[in-house]
Amino acid sequence: MNAPIHSSLGIHVMADQQAYDALEEIFHRIEVRTWRTRVPITIHTYNVEPKLKEWRARMLKTMHQFNIGAMTSGHTIGAFFRLFANDVVPNDVKHALYMDPDAILMANIEELWKHLEPDSLFHWGASMCSGFVLLNLDKLD
Repeated sequence: MNAPIHSSLGIHVMADQQAYDALEEIFHRIEVRTWRTRVPITIHTYNVEPKLKEWRARMLKTMHQFNIGAMTSGHTIGAFFRLFANDVVPNDVKHALYMDPDAILMANIEELWKHLEPDSLFHWGASMCSGFVLLNLDKLD
């Protein structure tokens, strides 16, 4: 309902093994693959379980100045998947909107792309909510 009006939409879902295994049943139950839309919408799912050990190591190396234990005590590694989107999403995708699963869109998302600044790593709103962020995948690494 809130997909862009003038361009296609690719949805990329990164999941650990357990979530990945459940996705197809969920998609079947809600019949998402049969929805009729005004523009093409594709859903890509990625099982990132094989990458988790490497991602944890990269987090420890890169964020050594932070207490990783404190950062992850209330969150699973899944909370950090957005930081590794460039490892998973195809190279032709230059920007992505990361949304937490509990985010609700109330308007067409096409307007968001007008706020991109080419050299910025990410954009977020005034409240700095990390659950709704525009990411520059080329700069994410």
